[in-house]
Amino acid sequence: LTVTGPPFLVVPLGTFPSVSREGTLMFIPPGVAGMQELVWVDRTGAAVGTVGRALPGLSTPAISPDGRHVAATSSEQQRSDIWVFDTTRDAQTRLTFVEGDKTFPAWSPSGDRVLFTWATSPPGRSIAVQRVDGTGQSQVIVKTRRSTTSAVSPDGRFVAYSESGTDVAKTGIDLWYAPMDGSAAAREFAN
Repeated sequence: LTVTGPPFLVVPLGTFPSVSREGTLMFIPPGVAGMQELVWVDRTGAAVGTVGRALPGLSTPAISPDGRHVAATSSEQQRSDIWVFDTTRDAQTRLTFVEGDKTFPAWSPSGDRVLFTWATSPPGRSIAVQRVDGTGQSQVIVKTRRSTTSAVSPDGRFVAYSESGTDVAKTGIDLWYAPMDGSAAAREFAN
């Protein structure tokens, strides 16, 4: 995490960046609608390859710690699910099958689990986790009001996420953390 040169613009209005440990950048280019695909780009911004096949409403890619997989959200028919792309075999599999919208994937440091924000009915959200090999069921780590993103601590013990009130302009967005095993209540980071 050291600066190695001056900042430079890769692409105007690119969204949902994810960077591998080796420095490879993946992002969603601007103005993309309908079927979308993940694209590898080099440091000059030139496309150097794709990952998997196109899916509808593809967004929020996250590269696994070993750089061999990418988790991303695909939205189709008013439902969002998490898909995992294998970059070495050019294959992809749907990871989530539970009801509700699943978005904002994040990897455990060991790369064997994917966390995601899970919106359910009646309105509510949770941070949940699913094994990458698809075994077992999705496990809720913490129930939240309006969580939006998550990240796992380097030691794999905690999940951090943002939480907003019903009126973000008045209440703002706070950062929270909870044990990955769901053993204790979430706590707010101190100001």
